[in-house]
Amino acid sequence: MRTRGGASEPQNPQAPAITSTGTAAVITAFNPPAELARRVASMIEQFQAVAVVDDGSAAGADVLAECERLGATVLRQDRNKGIGAALNAGITALLEKYRGLSYIVTFDQDSEPPTGLLHKYEQARQAAAADGLAIGTVSPESVSGSRVLSRGGSGGYLEVAEPIQSALLVSRAALDAVGGFDEGLFIDGVDTDFYWRLRKAGFSAVAAPGVALEHSLGTRTQARLLGRPLCVRNQPVELMQSAPFRYYYIGRNRIHLLRRYFSTRPSWMLRGLALDLRHVIVVVLLGSGRRERLGYFVRGTADGMRGRTGKAQDTR
Repeated sequence: MRTRGGASEPQNPQAPAITSTGTAAVITAFNPPAELARRVASMIEQFQAVAVVDDGSAAGADVLAECERLGATVLRQDRNKGIGAALNAGITALLEKYRGLSYIVTFDQDSEPPTGLLHKYEQARQAAAADGLAIGTVSPESVSGSRVLSRGGSGGYLEVAEPIQSALLVSRAALDAVGGFDEGLFIDGVDTDFYWRLRKAGFSAVAAPGVALEHSLGTRTQARLLGRPLCVRNQPVELMQSAPFRYYYIGRNRIHLLRRYFSTRPSWMLRGLALDLRHVIVVVLLGSGRRERLGYFVRGTADGMRGRTGKAQDTR
């Protein structure tokens, strides 16, 4: 597997069935919570193999040891290298150890895999293959109650745009064609970049109807306007915020994505930029830690213009 590679023609969509004997899971972990061990125990029952990649944690050694005792392969990075590097390390280790794998499903440590995930993914894959699609990824229909952005489908599947990385099933054929995740982006935008490289290579991304993923997208915070709690019809207004350092990568990596894909996907790139700016404006106006978050975003945008990649100083 190449960490980043050129495009090639997709293989025949009649790919192997998505079964537990040909599918493994990779979980990225950073200072993992105790709940991770329970999730690993559940995944071990669903997948042929499970790898947990510790991304340079300072805490959670007991949790990682428990994951290992349960039967997971635990890989320990010597320092915090970012989600792209952690995913690539786990994928490479699994493909080398289990030569017969056809699919990898990637998870964040706080994601809860739904029951019957692989069966529903296989149903969606078969429906999409019947329509002649070369399937690169399969993902959930909804994440934390929100439906993914879809572009159509036959009813047995949804053709989606920019699926998130957690609970993302990736075919080995797609990995062989486009390589792994971009390690230089470090965190935000890693899944978006991977998706557009797949599209360039001729692969499609589909979602499985009925699959709902519970996944943390940030921290809910009481919105405040001019220092006062904001309410609508006597109900408090909440907004979702990421950790302050994440706004550095949101700003920086959006610049990288624009440079890479604007010439071929201008409308999608402008849409992504608009969504990022809208979120940052709402957080700056109504959220907490406004100055800190805005400072990270501005610095990240400037570093993106300078072409900088990798981990930034004083983040995470």
